[in-house]
Order: sequence, then structure tokens, then C-alpha cells
Amino acid sequence: MVDGLVERGAVSDPRVVEALRAVPRHVFVPAVSAEQAYEDRAVVTKFEDGRPSSSASQPSVVARMLDQLDVAPGHSVLEIGTGTGYNAALLAHLAGEEGRVVTVDIAPDLVESARQRLVRTAVAPVDVICGNGADGWAKGAPYDRIIVTAGSSDLALAWWEQLGPSGCLVVPLSLAGVQQCVAFGWTGDHLESQSVCDCGFMPLHGAMAHRDGHYPIPGHPGVAVDARPGLEVDVQAVARALSQPASVVDIGIRVTMAEVAGSLRRWLAFREPSQVRLGCTGPSEEVARSAVPDVLEIPLDESRRYRETTVLLGESGFAALDRTSRDEPGSSDPGGAWPLAARGFGAATSPTERLVDLVRSWDAAGRPATGAVRIAAYPGSDHPPVPTGGFVERADHTTFAVTT
Repeated sequence: MVDGLVERGAVSDPRVVEALRAVPRHVFVPAVSAEQAYEDRAVVTKFEDGRPSSSASQPSVVARMLDQLDVAPGHSVLEIGTGTGYNAALLAHLAGEEGRVVTVDIAPDLVESARQRLVRTAVAPVDVICGNGADGWAKGAPYDRIIVTAGSSDLALAWWEQLGPSGCLVVPLSLAGVQQCVAFGWTGDHLESQSVCDCGFMPLHGAMAHRDGHYPIPGHPGVAVDARPGLEVDVQAVARALSQPASVVDIGIRVTMAEVAGSLRRWLAFREPSQVRLGCTGPSEEVARSAVPDVLEIPLDESRRYRETTVLLGESGFAALDRTSRDEPGSSDPGGAWPLAARGFGAATSPTERLVDLVRSWDAAGRPATGAVRIAAYPGSDHPPVPTGGFVERADHTTFAVTT
């Protein structure tokens, strides 16, 4: 597993490589085989109301976040979202016996199981706390490093207050309905992004759950729209459009799955307020019958899958990203490139034209990498200037200025 991560450039810090080699991932995901435990994929560990609510994150994502966090021996580290405990064990290895790791989770069952595994595997003691991650853990503050391992669209007051003066905060941040993993560091009285990369995390529970809306679509089992805060979604209109014959427009470019899930989705979301995600979660046979285009599809367990695509909504229809062919070379290879199309559902002429134009403008701009995004975070309702070519988004505790 680690050799593969190094070869693909998913990890660069030798200390992170050493930690990944030292901590046995299979101990933290006992529900799957040892072979599956060391595949580069997330492992869902808990479901609520038929939807995944907790998982062991994909190893390549874990590695990138630890690279961003830059934990050194002796550091004091706070983790928000214990999950299986695997990441806390890696943090303990990086901080060493002279450091300190505190991990907080809101779910008592996860806390207890993680505590037991950490006793067996961690190279140094880890304080496992059952509590709301929005509160951090003041008894151990200030922290040299804070890492959040679930999605949020805000920075909690406690994280601002408990981050040390030279500290780094790494968080999967949802802005405009799209998530990116951001490493923040202090610049005067506010935080500036030091690095930004693609990621995909389930939302935090409790007070800091992200504000994105989730809208089940009636008459279409397992199908739902996930939208940015404040965007009204007419679920009946979406349901009617999904039931009608679709039209397909070849956009004329080839893309990889990583581009569609990362750079392209972000380009669309930052430029088009009607951008949403259309997904289907459920038994594999049910997902296969769904009208949702299978631009991205991942297994959740032996019998359930998740499929999604990116959509622009219209008044009486919508346009979705799709493939023109699944028989092209590379179409079944996650790293391969395949031809991209816009599929219109219902009365979708306008959103289809808009989607095609936006995708082609993304291609003409050189397919900007996620790392080119810059994000400044200001406490409270501070009013930063709107960046040239960017936007400002306000949450309850933080104002974000985004440069694209």
C-alpha cells in the first residue's frame, strides 16, 4: 500500500511514509479482509438511515493530509473526528513520546472501539475524548496542530482559540457546495491557506456539521441532491426530469475521474450558483437501475454502492456530466481519460448549453489544479475585500475570501 502511495506521489514526507509503514491499518478496519484493508479506498464503518456516517478514510487522502499537517516530534496535536482511530495512531507515531495527541469524537461507540485499538497499536498514549468536536479540547490547548477528519463549512470558535501562534489547522472545507482539504496557518490576525488539495469526507456531526442541503428525490429510491447552503431545490421538478428521456451533447474533450471529481467540479461550483451533486446510494442493483449517470461510482460494502455526477439545475430540467461511451480505452480505469458529455434531463436546453460552455472554458484555461486555489479565513463577520476573480462566503464563525 505504502509503496503504491509513494509511486503515485500521494505522500512525500519521509516521516509520514514511516508512520504509514508502522501502523497496521487492518487492525482498524476488522470488518474487511486484510487485502481490502490495504487497498487505496475508504472503508465505510457505520451507516445511519441507509447513508454512510463514518469511515476509515482512503489512505492516499490520509497521507496527503498528514503531509499538509507537518507534525514534528514533540508537537501537541488535536484531532476532531476519531473514527476508527487509525489517523490518531499515525499522529501518535509522528508526535512521538514527547508529543501529545488528543482525539475527540461525538459517537460513544466509535470512541470506545478506537480507544481499545489505540492501546494495542499506538507508539505513544492518545487521549480519546467523547465530546463535540466544535468544542475542541481546551484542557490541552494551545495546540501546535489541529486536524479535522470530517467535512465542515465553518471553523469553530474553539479551533480559532485553541490553535497555537505558530500552529497549522487542516480541515476538509466545504465552500460553494464543494469540498477541499485546506492547511491554514496564521497571517497576523487571520488564517491563510498554505496548501489546498482535493478530498471527499462525510460531514461532521453536531454543531459543526456542514451547512450543505441534502434533498431526497421522491419516486427515485436512494437518489438525492446535495446543494450549497441557501440554494432552493425543487425536488418534484428533479423527479419529473429524471423520469423523462434524456438528450446527450458531446462536449468534445476527454477527462479523468480525478479531474471530474476535483478541478472541474470546483470550477463549475465557483462560477455557477445552480451547481449541485446528484447521487444515488443503495443496493448495487438499485444503483445500477438509477437514471443517475455513473461518472463516479464507488463500493460502500459488499452489497451497496454510491454513484454521483455534477449537475446544473434549471427551472424545469437539469444538465448532468456524463460519458459519451463506456467502451473507450480507459473508461473503466479510474486513472484513464474518457470522452465527456452533457446529458440533459427534462427541459434542459439552457443548463445544457451553460454546462458545455463552462466545461470548455475550464479546458481552455488549462484545467487549473486545485492547488492554485487560495483561501483566507477571518474570524467572525470581518469584511475582507472580494478577491479579483474570486468570491467571499460567510459562515457563522468565519468569513472566507476565495481566490480561484
